[in-house]
Amino acid sequence: RKALVAAKLGMDDTVVDLGCGDGRICRVACLLGANAVGYDLDKELIKKANLLAFQMTGCTNKPNFHVADLFAVELDTFSVVVMFLLPDIMERLVPKLLMKFERKNRRIITFGWPVPGLGEPTTCYKEMQKSDDAGVNSCRLIDRWYIYENAMYSS
Repeated sequence: RKALVAAKLGMDDTVVDLGCGDGRICRVACLLGANAVGYDLDKELIKKANLLAFQMTGCTNKPNFHVADLFAVELDTFSVVVMFLLPDIMERLVPKLLMKFERKNRRIITFGWPVPGLGEPTTCYKEMQKSDDAGVNSCRLIDRWYIYENAMYSS
């Protein structure tokens, strides 16, 4: 939720979640007023996502979910691309993602890792939590996300 709020998600946005899993990001996007569509290869996760979307309350729009290869998804109509993917997969998407930035107010939100080759993110967030594992004082990363606006390719 914090990442979607930080990206100033609103009623004029249409979100696509590539590799959406059970659809939780799309559901939050709809609760924030945006329209949302999720894609994943896993048929069972898409069934679960559609069931959870059907059961949603508190918003007028509900997300849609589809089984699809994320490399085949057309991104033209979306103002926000959300990904929780491994860096090597995101890097393969960079040429397609950059075509999205021909128009204003286009954003990319990634969870876990920055996008290799996409330049510096506009916003970077990391949340650490103190832990005492086996009597050793340490910190562990509990949340990390990046937002890209007006991205440019960097080699």
